[in-house]
Amino acid sequence: MACPRSRGMNQVRNEGQMKAIVLLKITSGEVREVNNCLKQLERVLGSCMTFGRYDAMAIIQGESLEEIRQIILSEIQPISGVIETLPCLIVEETSLKSSEHLQEFFKAAH
Repeated sequence: MACPRSRGMNQVRNEGQMKAIVLLKITSGEVREVNNCLKQLERVLGSCMTFGRYDAMAIIQGESLEEIRQIILSEIQPISGVIETLPCLIVEETSLKSSEHLQEFFKAAH
């Protein structure tokens, strides 16, 4: 599977930037490949496969709501196998305040 290239809008990840959790519905049999593609995108802080209504989730970060929108439209939705995306803006963080917490979260998810 070919993954779309990240647009590399801004490689610096400041804690003051906007973040969103993006829930994804994925074609059966392609979840692992889509998750691998998500991990290659610069603006994806982490991703994992899930069970339930959605098949995977990714945490993304951008400078603005418009950038979050562009990441979803131009980098996540074009991934082969992605059927639907549901973005959920993070308005207040608790346990995911630092990159170390994110790393711990995704290690526990695997």
